[in-house]
Amino acid sequence: FLVNSDMDESVTGKIKVKKQDCYEIDLNSGEINKYPCEIEGDSMIIDFSLNPAGSSLLYLGDKIFDAEVKDDLSGEKIEIPTSELEIKRGNLNVLYIDYMDLKVGDKYLTNIYYYNAMDSLYNSFDFEEGNPWCRSVQYKTNTLDREILLGDNDGFELTYKFKVSDQMKLTDNPVKKLVIEAPELFSVYVNGNLVNRITNEWYLDKSFGVYSLDNVIVSGINTVELKADKMNIHAEIQPVYILGDFNVDAIDIGWEISNEKNFTLGTWDEQGAPFYPNEVEYNSKFTIDTLKNKFTVECDNWSGAQAIVKVNDKTAGIIGWDGNELNITDFVILGENNISIEVYGTLKNTVGPFHDFVEGFAGPLHWKDAPAKAPSGKEYIFAKYGLKGDFKVNQIMPF
Repeated sequence: FLVNSDMDESVTGKIKVKKQDCYEIDLNSGEINKYPCEIEGDSMIIDFSLNPAGSSLLYLGDKIFDAEVKDDLSGEKIEIPTSELEIKRGNLNVLYIDYMDLKVGDKYLTNIYYYNAMDSLYNSFDFEEGNPWCRSVQYKTNTLDREILLGDNDGFELTYKFKVSDQMKLTDNPVKKLVIEAPELFSVYVNGNLVNRITNEWYLDKSFGVYSLDNVIVSGINTVELKADKMNIHAEIQPVYILGDFNVDAIDIGWEISNEKNFTLGTWDEQGAPFYPNEVEYNSKFTIDTLKNKFTVECDNWSGAQAIVKVNDKTAGIIGWDGNELNITDFVILGENNISIEVYGTLKNTVGPFHDFVEGFAGPLHWKDAPAKAPSGKEYIFAKYGLKGDFKVNQIMPF
């Protein structure tokens, strides 16, 4: 198993072994191909080339597989003209709200970060360390057994606020859904209106309830109130999510929802979708007049979890971790062809952390530290997902 651990540079090399059969196993499809080697008497030389972060699994032995050498993509590469890109988001956009007001007993805290609010809530019920789930490991049921400490109580209330632009067109209900964690613990009100959970619908996890926001959203400041009649050992305060067809714009304090705008090339966080985790489709067309040659797509300037390539509505493969060029020969047809690159983000930009971020690593304590009061949206930290430059379709002419 050969691996290139460098994220930026390709690597080449040679391996000299005893003469035997050599095959390469595709780790995505399981397909087995003959691997070309140079024979030297009783030995053979294996030449390899690995893209940045690339890998290759080779099988050496006497077992014979019914396999052929992988398509040779060497030759003169000629770029094929493509049509102007059509770009669209594949799912609802997301606004994440991690600051709120907390009312518990005689205590009323405003514009407080959720992690601090969570500790303050547990402190109010004599949990001196704050949220026990963040600072201890449960042995048997020793944390659950502390429920008895809560006794009879009057519960607590949370109020989350978000702003909708005065220019936002609300007639078609573009601000569509609210998502909260542990919905069984709360009665939920939006702008004073009791809203009910949508049956059998969830977001991210089955413990995240979804609520319709049809006809309850207003221009300006909107409020989401979560009311718990009784404090519960499981009542960890968490951010809430707003879903819909809108843009999310950074303002002096937090974010503002505004009218949805068309995507262009570039990163999503700079185009009104900073918290968006799903796919964005980049669609184009190209025309060919022969099927005698090989065809590839190159997608060099992008960032995300993966880029799925579709040609004529069929999945041609994935660009993700082993080079940025994909063979699409088997999927093209004479005449006009449709091609799309679906770039996927990750939940890093949906659940964070947003205030204490180390690239490539996130542990529980990275959610702990944040400004005491809600900062400008410009201060949140995001991964720069998106297609930043157009992809190319190539025709490869044999030498």
